[in-house]
Amino acid sequence: MKYIVVEDASGQENIYLFSSTLKHSDMAHTICGPSFMAGCWRRSGSPKVVSAGFISYDGYTVLKCDGESTSLRVKSRGYKDTILLKAALNTQ
Repeated sequence: MKYIVVEDASGQENIYLFSSTLKHSDMAHTICGPSFMAGCWRRSGSPKVVSAGFISYDGYTVLKCDGESTSLRVKSRGYKDTILLKAALNTQ
């Protein structure tokens, strides 16, 4: 499974999970709107992708965010993204 973290204009970060069959850049386009283009996703005042990567699962209960998106040229923030993921899923 893949994810991206998007920061809105107010500074709120939201994590979005999606299938590994999709590209990170395609999901960013869907979330950030039709003006999204690779290389332009950090425009001031618009939603911006702050991290992206993959979600790994140990088969029990441990979730972990890591890796990077080559299509967005953005890395995972590791532990910080994992905390955001767990909060979104209401897990500990």
